[in-house]
Amino acid sequence: QRRTQRWAAVGLVLLGIALEIAQAGWTTSRSGDMGDIAADLAGVLAGLAIAPTPWARGLQRIDGWLR
Repeated sequence: QRRTQRWAAVGLVLLGIALEIAQAGWTTSRSGDMGDIAADLAGVLAGLAIAPTPWARGLQRIDGWLR
């Protein structure tokens, strides 16, 4: 499970980078921002840090209630 989470994390970080590149290169109304990439990375790292803790189960319950 941890290995799958790591691969998902890598994919999410790469997706964030790709979206910023796309915004910078392919749109006139948006700009790519290194700060957004850093925020994406911080979110992914926070998710990986929380995943093995009891907080993860509680957050999954809250997510279920909000659906």
